[in-house]
Amino acid sequence: MLASPMLAVANAGERLVAVGLRGAILVSDDQGGSWSQAQVPVSVDLVAVTFVSAMQGWVVGHGGVVLHSNDAGATWNKQLDGLQARQLAIDFYTTNSEQVEDAAGYLDKEQRLSADNETQPFLDVYFADERHGFVVGTFNRIFATQDGGGSWSPLMHLTNNPQEWHFYSVTGRNGQLFLSGEQGHVWRRDAQSERFVSIDTPYNGTLFGVTATEGGVYAHGLRRSSFRSLDEGQRWSRTKLP
Repeated sequence: MLASPMLAVANAGERLVAVGLRGAILVSDDQGGSWSQAQVPVSVDLVAVTFVSAMQGWVVGHGGVVLHSNDAGATWNKQLDGLQARQLAIDFYTTNSEQVEDAAGYLDKEQRLSADNETQPFLDVYFADERHGFVVGTFNRIFATQDGGGSWSPLMHLTNNPQEWHFYSVTGRNGQLFLSGEQGHVWRRDAQSERFVSIDTPYNGTLFGVTATEGGVYAHGLRRSSFRSLDEGQRWSRTKLP
């Protein structure tokens, strides 16, 4: 087994699935007492994992990869990578040049990535169910699927993020969707416009995570910063930590 840092863990039913550097995915069926390696088709760093059921899960990481498992994390297949995501964005903003505001600007950014042969990492993944999911990453990168990852669509034009801050986290609950990122920003998707509207918090540093629960929406980041919203992300107050 690889001796490698692991960066995220999720429950697949009673099973634990952990992901980490150099494509490592480990599974445990005894609550972490022992671990075995899964079959993984990539060797890039993997940074986030989620399961919507005991069998169906997704992982994202560097190189813009999105992996999917339908057997509780035992084996994985690649649904998307950075090269494919880049081309999807180029095709979308070319085809919708008249419908999307500043489509030329988004197209130019993707073409520059292509010219430099670069990709952008995905940093988090969220699925509301086995069909509807989102992946987010650096420099305003966000894609969505409505068929379990069989196809993906770019949503960069639907974010209130002109500075292209990184998106570090995505989560949802009861139809609400939230992102967190740099400069103390949280974004909430507006159901009518489907745009991700930026909401300021009482903090100007990086917020690495956002979690939606029955007790409210929580965001956390650098310098022991933790904030809670009781009105679906409209207003935020700092939470005391021990």
